[in-house]
Amino acid sequence: MIKKEEVLRSIIKLSILIFLLINNLLLANQTDDLKKVTLQLEWKHQFEFAGFYAAIEKGYYKDVGLELEIREFQEGINITQEVLSGNATFGISSSALILEKLNKKPVVLIASYFKQNALALVTKPNIKTPADLKNKKIMAVDWEMGHTSLGVILKDAGITSNDYTLVNHDFKVDKFVSGEVDAMSVFTTSQPYELDKLGVKYNILNPANFGIYSYDVELFTSEDIINSDTQKVKNFVEATNKGWEYAFKNKEEIVDLIYNKYSKKKSKESLLFEANQTEKIFKTNVFKIGAIAPELIKLNADMYTNLGLVNKDYDITTILNNYYFDINNKIQNVLTNEEKSYIKNSIIKVHNELNWPPFNYNVNGKATGYSIDYMNLLASKVGLNVEYISGPNWNDFLDLIKDNKLDVMLNIAKTEDREKYLNFTTPYLKAVDSVFVRKEVNNLKSLEDFKGKTLAVIDGFYEEELFRKYYPEIKLLLVKDSLEGLKKLAFKESDGFIDSFAVANYFIENNFIINLKPAFEIKDQRFNLSMGLATNKDNKLLQEILDKAKKEITIDEEFELKRKWINTNNIGAKSTIPFSMEEEDYLSTKKVITMCVDPDWEPFEILDKNGKHVGIAADIIKLITSKLGIEIKIIPTKTWEESIEFSKAKKCDILSFLNQTPQRESWLTFTEPIFQDPNVIIGRVDNDAIDDLSKIKASIAIPKETAMYERFQKDFPNLIIIPVNSENEAFEFIEQKKADLTIRSMIISAYTIKEKGLFNLKIINQPKNYENYLKMGIIKEEPILRDILNKAIITLTKDDIQNIVNKWISIKYEKVEDYTYLWLLISFIIILLIFFLYRQYLLKHNNNFLQNEILKRTHQLEKSNQILKEKKDELDKLNSSLEEKIKDEVEKNKLFQEKLFKADKLASMGEMMSNIAHQWRQPLSMISTVATGTKIQKEFGTLADEELVQNMDLINKNAQYLSETINDFRNFIKGDRKIKNYDLSTTINNFLHIIESTIKKDSINIILDLEKNIKIDGYPNELIQCLINIFNNAKDALEEIKQENPLIFISTALQNNIITISIKDNAGGIPQNIITKIYDPYFTTKHKSQGTGLGLHMTYKLIDEGMHGKIEAQNVEFEYENKIYKGAEFIISLNLNN
Repeated sequence: MIKKEEVLRSIIKLSILIFLLINNLLLANQTDDLKKVTLQLEWKHQFEFAGFYAAIEKGYYKDVGLELEIREFQEGINITQEVLSGNATFGISSSALILEKLNKKPVVLIASYFKQNALALVTKPNIKTPADLKNKKIMAVDWEMGHTSLGVILKDAGITSNDYTLVNHDFKVDKFVSGEVDAMSVFTTSQPYELDKLGVKYNILNPANFGIYSYDVELFTSEDIINSDTQKVKNFVEATNKGWEYAFKNKEEIVDLIYNKYSKKKSKESLLFEANQTEKIFKTNVFKIGAIAPELIKLNADMYTNLGLVNKDYDITTILNNYYFDINNKIQNVLTNEEKSYIKNSIIKVHNELNWPPFNYNVNGKATGYSIDYMNLLASKVGLNVEYISGPNWNDFLDLIKDNKLDVMLNIAKTEDREKYLNFTTPYLKAVDSVFVRKEVNNLKSLEDFKGKTLAVIDGFYEEELFRKYYPEIKLLLVKDSLEGLKKLAFKESDGFIDSFAVANYFIENNFIINLKPAFEIKDQRFNLSMGLATNKDNKLLQEILDKAKKEITIDEEFELKRKWINTNNIGAKSTIPFSMEEEDYLSTKKVITMCVDPDWEPFEILDKNGKHVGIAADIIKLITSKLGIEIKIIPTKTWEESIEFSKAKKCDILSFLNQTPQRESWLTFTEPIFQDPNVIIGRVDNDAIDDLSKIKASIAIPKETAMYERFQKDFPNLIIIPVNSENEAFEFIEQKKADLTIRSMIISAYTIKEKGLFNLKIINQPKNYENYLKMGIIKEEPILRDILNKAIITLTKDDIQNIVNKWISIKYEKVEDYTYLWLLISFIIILLIFFLYRQYLLKHNNNFLQNEILKRTHQLEKSNQILKEKKDELDKLNSSLEEKIKDEVEKNKLFQEKLFKADKLASMGEMMSNIAHQWRQPLSMISTVATGTKIQKEFGTLADEELVQNMDLINKNAQYLSETINDFRNFIKGDRKIKNYDLSTTINNFLHIIESTIKKDSINIILDLEKNIKIDGYPNELIQCLINIFNNAKDALEEIKQENPLIFISTALQNNIITISIKDNAGGIPQNIITKIYDPYFTTKHKSQGTGLGLHMTYKLIDEGMHGKIEAQNVEFEYENKIYKGAEFIISLNLNN
C-alpha cells in the first residue's frame, strides 16, 4: 500500500514539472512572436499619455501580439521625420499634423484623443480679453504664437507680434508669479494646478471660448506602415483606446503607475488634477475615445488658413481622402491579399467625358461631376490610386477599354452587346430617360408617335442599340454629345432628342436654349438608365474590388452626393425639378405663396428699412425658390411673436427658419433640415465655466416664442428664464447685468462677439442635444407645399450653404469697421470741444464756491468723526451682546433638531407598535387555542402522546416568532449609533418583518431585487427608520389614489464602491411643483392628523449628515407584467466603507 502511494506522488510531481516546462516554453515562444513597435511622444511623461502606459501595464498590447517601447521627447527631435524614416512606428503630434500632410508628407492620422486643445493663455486677473494683451509681456514659444489657436485669437483681436513683448518660455510658473510677465502659455490640464496651489489669482484666455477650435494628442503613422501591415495598426489603436478607457476608470492607479515607473517630475496630486482635466477635454460624452472627426480637421485647416499657413483654395475633400485611417473600416478585412496587392501596385485609369454634366464632364482640365465624386469616394474606401483620362468620345472610350488601355468606364448601362467584353458592377445611380421636343409641338407624347420621325441619339450610347433592335421604324440621327443633339432639335434637324432628364435640362438652362421642352418620360423599362461601372472582361479582380467598395458607401454619403449634383440649376432659371400632376395643379391654383419671417434676427434674417427680406435665411430661401421656379411673398411683421401669431391665424403659408418643437407641431408641418448649427451659452468674462446647466442657479435671457424658450422652460426649472423680444436684447441684458446668461447659435455668437467688439462676453458652455436644426414650417393645411419645397431642399449642398454664410459674415464685418471708425472720429471731436468750453467756464465761476465748500465740509467731517466714535463704542457693546445671543440660538437650534429627530423616532416607534400588535394577534390566538384544546383532550383522556408533542411544537414555534418580533423592536429603539458592519439584505428583511402586518393589511405586493453579500459599515437601525419613512409615504400615496394593484419595488446594487438602494412605487408619482420641497421640515400634503411633515426631512438628514450619503427622488414610468405604471422612486446612495 505504501509503495503504491509513493509511486502515485512521484507521477503527480513529474506531471507538474512537465506542465511547468511546457508552459514556460509556450510563454517564451509567445514573447518571441510579439511584434516590436515604438511610439515617439511629443512631450515628457505625464497623464497626457496615460492610455499607452495603461495598455502596457494591463497587457492589452501583448493580447494583440505587440510589444511597445515608449520614447520620451528629447530636444531637437523631429517627430514626423522619426516616423517617416522608420525610427519610430508611431508618433504623437498636435493638430499641426495637417500642415505636414499639406506639405505632401506621407503621414496618416490613425486616432485623435484631445477633442479640444489644452493650450491656452494664463493672464493677470485684470486681463480679460485678447485685446488687453497689447503692450504686455507674454511668455510663450515663438512657434505657438504663429502656428496655433493662440495666434488666431490675438490676430482676431487686432494684436500683432509688434504689439507685445515675447519672452522665451522656461516652462515654469515663477516669472508669472513674480510679475515679470503678464501672460504665459499653459496647458489647462497642468499649470493651473500649480498656480492654485500657490494661491495665485489668474484669468484664462481659452481660444475655444472665442470660437477658435483645435485639437491635440494625434496618433499617426506613415503610409508605408499602413500599406505593409494594416492589421498591426488596427490592433495598436484598439489596444490603446482600451488603455485610455481603463485609465479614466482607474485614475489613481494609473497616477501611481506614472509616478513610480515613468516620472516623478510632477506630484501625485498634480497628476490627478491633470487626469481629471484630461478626461474633460476627451469629451467622451460626445465622441468615442480615439474617434477621428473630419469636421474638426476642417475647422483646424480653416484656423491655419486664418494664420496664413495654408492656401485658402485648398481642397479639404481630397486631403481627407488620404489623411486619416478609419480602423472601423470593415473593407480592410473583406479584401483578399491578392486584391490588396493589386490596389497597392496599380494606378487605375478611369474615363472622364468632356461634356456630360452633371454626371461626368471636364472643367479647365479637371474631372468633375457626380460620377467623378462617386469614383473618388470608392477610391478612398479601398485606397485606389486613380488617373482620369479625358478627350476621346464615347465610342473611342469603349475601344480603349476593349484593348485594356482603360481600366474603368463610369456611368455606363449594361447591354447584351457590352456584356460580351465588359464586367459590370451593380448600378450606383438610376436616371430618367426623357424625350425633348420643340415647345410648339404637342402631338409627340410617346415613342409610338415617333414612328417615321427623326430622333437624335448620342452615338455609342446604349439607347442607340435599343432603338435599332426594338424601334426600327424610328429614324436615328447620331450626334456626338448632348449639346449637339439639343441644337439639332432646336434648329429642326430632328423631331426629338433622347437623353437623361438632368443632363439635357442642364444644357438647356446653361445655354439658354429657350424653344425646347421635355415631352415625356420613356415608360419602356428597357430604357431604364441604371448606371454602373465597368471593367474589361479580363479584369474581374478590379470589378470585385469596386463592388466591395460600393458596399461601404453609407446612405448619408450617397445622399450628400445627390444633394450636390442631382437637379442643380442656375439661380433665376425655370425649375428643372419635375413635379407630379398634383403638384403642378397645386402651383397653378395657388396664386400667391406667403411667408412670415423674423424681422430682427441678424445676420440670419431681418426686414430692412425698405421691408426687404435679407440675410442668410433669405438667400437660402431664394436659392430654394429659384430651383422650383416659384415666388414667395413676404408678409411683414414687427416681431417674431407677431409672425408666430400670423402663422397660427393662417395669414401666411410658411414660417422661415425655425426649429421643430412639439408645440409648433400642433399647427405646422416641417420640411427637411436646411441648416444645422449648435447653440452655446453666453455669459460675461467673469463667469465661471458651466459643466451642467441643471445644477446651477442663474437667470437666462431668451427671446419669446422661440424653440429654446420652450425647451429651457421645460428642461431647466432651476433657471430663471427672462423673456426678451430679440437676441440682440438678450445680449444687452447680459452686458447690463440684468441677466446672467443667454443662449444663441454658435456661429452667430462667435461672429457677434468678435465683430461688435463684445469682449466682455464669452462662450461658457455648449449644451448637448440643443442644436438648431432649422427648417421651414408650413401650415398643416398645405402638405403639398411642404413636399414641393423638400424637392429643392435635398439638392442644396454644404458649399451652397457655406458660401451664403461666408458672404453675410464678410459683408457685415466691413460695415462694422466703417461705422466704428466714423463713430470714434465724431465722438472724439465732440468730446474735445466740450472739454475746452466747459474748462473755461469752471475756472472762472467755481474757485470761490470750492473754497467755501471745503471749509463747510471740514466742519461736517469733524462732527461726523465724533459721532462715529460714539457709534463705534455702542457697536462694540452690541457685538459682545450679539455673540452671546448667537451662541444661545445655536444651542436652541441644536436642541430643536434633536427634538425633531426624537419626534420622528417616536412616530416610527408608534408605527412599529401598531405593527407588533397586528403581528402578535395571530400567534397569541394560536397559542391560546392549542393550549385550551390540549387541556380539554387531557381531561377527557383522548390526548395521544404524538399529538401532545405536535401541539407543544406549535406553541413553541409561535412563541419564538413573538420573541423575534421583540428583538427587532428592541434593536430599533436602542439607537446607540455604534458603527457596525452589517449585511444590507438582512437589514432590509428586518425592515420588512417590522412592517409585515401593514403589508398584509393593505395587500401591498413587495417585489425584491437584492444583490447578495453587500456588507456595509454604518447604522442599520437608522437605515431601517429611513426605509419605514419612505414606505409610509408610498403606502399613503397608494391609498390616496386607491391603486387596485399596489406595488413597491426594492432593489440594491453595488458598483464602483457605491451602494444604491431603490424604493419605487406605482402611486402615480410626486407632483412636479412640490418634488423639490419634500425634504423641507413640516412640509406635507396630508391632513395634520395624518402626518407631521418630518419623516422625509429626518430621512434626508440621517442619510446626508449621519451616513454621508445621498438621497434623490424622481418620477418614473415603467413596465411590470406587460402593464405601464407611473410612480415615485427614491434612490439612496451610500459609500461602501462609510
